[in-house]
Amino acid sequence: MLYCISSHEDSEYVFRNVRRHWQIEKQIHYRLDVYLGEEGWSTRGGEAVKNMELVAKFDLFVLQRPK
Repeated sequence: MLYCISSHEDSEYVFRNVRRHWQIEKQIHYRLDVYLGEEGWSTRGGEAVKNMELVAKFDLFVLQRPK
């Protein structure tokens, strides 16, 4: 169950936008895992996790750019 707080009165509008946001999120995480194997990384913690995530998203951006 998903709960959302919004000042917008049209609940269908809010629902569509929330679904669109999570669809984009799922696509990004799927690509990071499939293309770059992000789930299999063995990062220790701290800043290393943030740095590897940043590098992976940059790599994904570069891979998806039209040539």
